[in-house]
Amino acid sequence: MSAAARAAPLASLLYAPNDDKVEVLAAFAAARAAEGIGVDGVLIETVWLDGRIKSGLRARRIGGGDATPRIADLTRPYREGIVVGRWQLLPEGVAAMTAMLADAVTRPAELLLVDKFGPLEGRGEGLAPVLAEALAAPIPLAVAVRSEFERAWRAFVGHHAPARLAVLESFPTDAAALERWWRDKRAATAAT
Repeated sequence: MSAAARAAPLASLLYAPNDDKVEVLAAFAAARAAEGIGVDGVLIETVWLDGRIKSGLRARRIGGGDATPRIADLTRPYREGIVVGRWQLLPEGVAAMTAMLADAVTRPAELLLVDKFGPLEGRGEGLAPVLAEALAAPIPLAVAVRSEFERAWRAFVGHHAPARLAVLESFPTDAAALERWWRDKRAATAAT
């Protein structure tokens, strides 16, 4: 059996700013959980002021245990912290999100979802060290990847898990495409 045949499925959901990646991932996670699939991972949600104005970002754990926080603020409204685009990331928020994902990687799950591989991860920071561990885990993994970081993501996967690069599928953030990926991978796994 080739290394590619043994590698767990890997999906990249390529997104642009303001795409609905969080909604797609959250709905996908809920559908899998309703089917009895053990889903774990982290999502980055927008915090809205009066339902209209983006006022920040927070990380939310999906699935898993209670060993880490379930929600962590990632930004604050004033200009301190780690600068990424227009957001000022809280180092303690990034650390909490990293701890959530690290805990998710160590727990038994049938599917791991990660939001996201972006500017920090492209520089080897943020979730990058834990994403390397997630790539080494033998479970299906779907990662939201900001489209301009696709090349960096592929290099990251190739460096940390070359066998998974062979099974990597990339597609735009689309609920139907994600469902097809999951259905096809589940069918292929059941057939072997």
